[in-house]
Amino acid sequence: MASGRPSPIGQTPSSACWLAGNAGRQERLIALRMQRMAESPFAFLRGSATVMAWDLAKSPSIGHNVIIDGDAHINNFGLFRMPRQDVVFDLNDFDETLVGPWEWDLKRLSASINVAARENDVDAAGRERAVRSACAAYRTSMAELWRMSPYDLWQMRSYASALHMDAPTKLDAAKSKRPSSGRSSAR
Repeated sequence: MASGRPSPIGQTPSSACWLAGNAGRQERLIALRMQRMAESPFAFLRGSATVMAWDLAKSPSIGHNVIIDGDAHINNFGLFRMPRQDVVFDLNDFDETLVGPWEWDLKRLSASINVAARENDVDAAGRERAVRSACAAYRTSMAELWRMSPYDLWQMRSYASALHMDAPTKLDAAKSKRPSSGRSSAR
């Protein structure tokens, strides 16, 4: 890691791994997706869940597989409104969901915090504090959650108001429409 960049585990991903990341996508948008991924390290991380899974498959695991998000980076967490109009903070992207080692989601989240902080000129010590803080919060949450009943877990929500996050109290459809950027979705 002399260059400040992590070394890949083992060999580099094969073209089959890269192509698997494009499976199910609209053929005409794949070049646009690749172009967007090339814009920054974080954009690459966001678009390369398949490549990271290939890499993580070679890393140690305790062997406890669960349903994981598969793409748990910081941009896939956010505020959204529940059917009863409560605003909650949670994971909001599930198109990469699979059964796998629980560590993969935590490692992907940690990597995304580090990469995003680096892109925002946070020094190495600040990035390490941010990653360690996220991991400590994960550990603390898991220690609390394992004691809860399945019903209580199902009913649990991270309400924006309890997290002291600003959230709109009403959605105004006319105001919430964003102007079109003229860019096509890469999905």
